[in-house]
Amino acid sequence: MQSGENFCERRFYTSVVFICSLYALLAGLYIARTPLVMDEFQGAYLVSRLEHELPYRDFRPYKNVLGYYLQAIPLKWSHSTWQGLMSIKFATLGVNIVAILSAAHLLAKRFRRTAVCFGTLMFVVMTTFLERSAVLRVDMLTAWFGLFSLLFLLDRRFLVAGLLAGLSFLVSQKGIYYSGATAVALGGHWALAQRDRQAFAQGVTFATASIAVFLAYLAFWTWHSSLEQVIAHMFLSHGKIAFGNLYNIRHFWWQTLSRNPVFYGLAAAGVWTLLRREPEESTQEPANSASDPPGSFDQRRLLATYGLVLLACCVWHKQPWPYFFVLLIPTCYVMIVVFLDSEWRVPRWPPLAIKLAIGMATLLPLIRVPHVLQRSNATQHQNIAWAESLLGENDNYFAGMRLLLRHPHALHELAWLDEPRRRELREQSEDEQLHLVAKFDAACPKVVIWNYRLDELDGALRTFLEEHYRPWRGNVWVYQEPLAGRTTVDIRFAGGYRLVGPPTAIARIDGKDYIATDTIPLEPGEHTVSSELGTHLVYAPAAGESPLPKPDSLFTNPYSY
Repeated sequence: MQSGENFCERRFYTSVVFICSLYALLAGLYIARTPLVMDEFQGAYLVSRLEHELPYRDFRPYKNVLGYYLQAIPLKWSHSTWQGLMSIKFATLGVNIVAILSAAHLLAKRFRRTAVCFGTLMFVVMTTFLERSAVLRVDMLTAWFGLFSLLFLLDRRFLVAGLLAGLSFLVSQKGIYYSGATAVALGGHWALAQRDRQAFAQGVTFATASIAVFLAYLAFWTWHSSLEQVIAHMFLSHGKIAFGNLYNIRHFWWQTLSRNPVFYGLAAAGVWTLLRREPEESTQEPANSASDPPGSFDQRRLLATYGLVLLACCVWHKQPWPYFFVLLIPTCYVMIVVFLDSEWRVPRWPPLAIKLAIGMATLLPLIRVPHVLQRSNATQHQNIAWAESLLGENDNYFAGMRLLLRHPHALHELAWLDEPRRRELREQSEDEQLHLVAKFDAACPKVVIWNYRLDELDGALRTFLEEHYRPWRGNVWVYQEPLAGRTTVDIRFAGGYRLVGPPTAIARIDGKDYIATDTIPLEPGEHTVSSELGTHLVYAPAAGESPLPKPDSLFTNPYSY
């Protein structure tokens, strides 16, 4: 370990680049192999809308939109849904690498390089960070702005820190946690440590910068839509999500804690170090330590307060899905660096215990890598490709979530069938269900991409789906029309059709008889028909192909694997 310490001091940037290369390798493999979660498809679709639409004016963005515009940059060069998804995720990986290098550089100005190296190593292999840092969401971008706001705050650059905190909020409303933690930390510093004009001015500078960023955003989008629309979508429309208990998911706290106990334990030790250190120890510290001389800005109290307030905000947060913890993990990284820096200057724990902790925090998470890499996104990739191959420029589809980037989903009210929405559908009256089915029929999706959300549907909509769509390949279902008892049928899509029914089924269509082996070319519009009971006219994009077995789900245990 001593040789490792010396190498980190002498070859700091070489060490950090190596650590980032390890992260790039593992995270890149995860991107290429592991299945995407539902929110990633939905988020990518919102990003794709920015090409031709304006948020707040043309559609309601789920988050504040700075992050979406950053993600739209790599999407410009993609030509399919899967290519677009991968381009955003790999671009996010690139941003993460630059951010880690930059954070390590800034931390090394204040802490021992050895502490930064080992802290960075534990940071990048931490399971939740490694698995969730490159998901197609804006949480990681939010967290990076928040982290750099903290680092510039420690450097007493309050204007820059305020601007970055404001930008964090413009990426996602969750960025308010960073502004709140900073406000409490600066307020506590002013009230308890330094009640003078300088401390007050520092807080005002930070707040002014953050508010100025927010007001600029508000003014820009108000100009393009209206103040009411912007305020409603930024603050009011997601009240149930922000303050309601829609899901019982507190167990994900235990998931991240149990998989990374040493990482979180060292972070807690960092907070304890900040709260326990005595001022006179500053005389023993090197020039690049975390503490300033007595009488100046109390960084220890500020950093400890910031970390505790941010933790309190995260504990309060109503929807702690696994990807949410990336908002807390970078601050834990800083706390670990604080702890290691303190231990290498003024040891309080046996050196062997510190070395064992570093080894366990590094090696234990890596044991999980082979398990994660057993997962595959091949089924998702293939089904997306099959669905896109069937859809023309103006065709739509149905999946209960927005899976495709360049084709509209049928019916906005059915475009996100999560559990709360499915519960609402189950509680509808029969008349309401029939009205919804009529609207669905009028929307006329050409393709259904079956998944667990549709498996859990029931009632009139489920009956309609099973009557008017049939499995084609994998999870892709194609349009069909039942013929029995009908004299006319209104065909929605041009193309080849085939008969599905009894083996000896014969159907007369537009005065001509057809059997099951025939391909029947039909144009949209009304056609005369007569047929036996149980016969369907099925859209046949690939005549003679048998449907492949339907996988059990496109999203198997997305958060609990």
